[in-house]
Amino acid sequence: RHDPNDVHWLGRDRFILSCGHSSLTLYIQLYLGGFGLELSDIPALRTFKSKTPGHPEFRHTDGVEITTGPLGQGLASAVGMAMAA
Repeated sequence: RHDPNDVHWLGRDRFILSCGHSSLTLYIQLYLGGFGLELSDIPALRTFKSKTPGHPEFRHTDGVEITTGPLGQGLASAVGMAMAA
């Protein structure tokens, strides 16, 4: 469940991409889910000032739950988010 118009909805499902270097997977889902990414943002992956940086960044792209990059960080973050929900 998600609401692209309210990315901070407390009842939303969360997707944590632990391996941030595979961010294209997340960006395609955000585009298809209506989170404000345009098709032109996809080829702009990993370019300066794009909405699609090489690693997902929280508060930079709507729908990104956490800034990721270091492998293994996602599991601990997801557990913490689940416990806090």
